[in-house]
Formats: sequence, structure tokens, C-alpha cells
Amino acid sequence: MIVGWGSSSMERIGPAMDCVLSGSGRWFHNLGRGGESSHHTAARIGALPPRLSFPENAVPAAGSVPVESVLTHRGVALKPFAVAVAGVQGVLSHEDGAILFTREAPGAAVPLDGPVAARSLRGPELSSFDSLLWIGKNDLSDGADASGVIERTDATADWLMSHGARVLVLGHFVNTDAPAKQQHQVEIVNRAHGSRYGSHFLDINTPLRSADIWSAIGLEPTEPDRREQSAGRKPISISADAAHFDMVGYSFVASLVRDRLADLGWL
Repeated sequence: MIVGWGSSSMERIGPAMDCVLSGSGRWFHNLGRGGESSHHTAARIGALPPRLSFPENAVPAAGSVPVESVLTHRGVALKPFAVAVAGVQGVLSHEDGAILFTREAPGAAVPLDGPVAARSLRGPELSSFDSLLWIGKNDLSDGADASGVIERTDATADWLMSHGARVLVLGHFVNTDAPAKQQHQVEIVNRAHGSRYGSHFLDINTPLRSADIWSAIGLEPTEPDRREQSAGRKPISISADAAHFDMVGYSFVASLVRDRLADLGWL
């Protein structure tokens, strides 16, 4: 099994990954979630447990309660996941504009001294499997600085590797018509990952800028495509929208992933 962690691009590349891995003896377990920030995905993995603030500083005896944490931003995108909080198991999810902790079973209320870590239960069960890590793009789209994305990606990759996983970090592409500041931050992240991870980093943006992509996918570029490529951004003809590929684009990226996995001896 190869586990995919990330946001919308990881979620959407799933069918293409299933296709390119067919016959390889490996299968793709897709845990991508559209709209998530790196905080969300790292929390689900278990690498960076978020600290939750409970009303009245107590885990309630039963039911659901809204909590405050770093997960609140973009909370609507959070993929629900099982956690343990102060010895109490439950689920973190989003509902009606709030992050909720829902207790698994009734019991005694648990008083707290302040914010408390929520430790993922499912993520650690998958932590030793080969992993694709594609996190942080939404942070950058929201105007976050590259340094935070780099730090959270590195912490997550290190945590996975410390649990026995082999990790391939996927680079970020620059959105079609992206503003210069956002493009600059994406490029900073990619350079940092390339330097740190070497062959365990897959540069996706550079192949998108190459003329070779068009023969690989069997399309003729348009003038707008060439303009986006020359500016270092994702071309239009392989896009579903400014921030996502269409299935031709995801199939191309999946082929790059497959080839790198083969080079690394994962297939």
C-alpha cells in the first residue's frame, strides 16, 4: 500500500494513481482532502497534534462540543478523524462553522488545565507505510509565508520516517495566472524541498513548463498555454480551473510519480 496525504490535488489524483499503479503489485490509499491546510493534514497524520481549547476547560461527559484550535481556519474542509484527548476518544469534525469534538462514549467529564493535544488514532496506524506527501498549497494560496509550510512539511515527513515510512514529497505547481507573490512563495518551498529531500522530492512545476509535456499528453499548446508556461505557471489546457488540473493533467503528474517510485525501487 502507498498512502497519499494532502489536500485537493491529492484527493483528485486518486483515479490516475490507481491507473498508473495497476499491475505493479501496489495499491493507492488516498487520504487527500480538498481544502485542507497543512495544519489539518499533519494533524490527521498524527505528526503535529493540535492543541484544543474546550469550553469551561473540560472534556464533557457526553456528546459534541465546539473547540478552538489551529484547525479552525479552513475548518469546513477538515476531513473528520478519530483522536484521543486527555485519555478520551472521540472524533474531530466540522459543523455549522465550528470544529467539534464528539465523544465516542459517555463517561465522566475530564477537567483540564488549559489547551490539550488531540492525538490522531488512525494516522499512526498508517505511519509505517510508503507515503506521498503533498501538503501546504492551500496555506500558500491563503497568503501564508513559505517558511511555515516548509517547517510543517519537514516535521511531518520526519515524523513519518521516524515511524518507518519511506516518504516522497511532491512539489507544488504554480496556479494558472497566480499573483507574483504567491508564485514566489511556491518556488521558495519547492527549492527548499528539493535541497532537503533530493531524489525523494518530485519537482512537478518544472515539467509543466517544458515543451515536452505536449507530446507526452498528445495535445497542441495554445498561445495562452505558452504564456503561462513561460511565466512558470500551470498551462490552461490541462486545467479544470486555476488551482487544479483536469484528468489529463493529473494523469501526467501520476505518470511522473510512478516513474519516480520505480526509480526509488518502490515498485
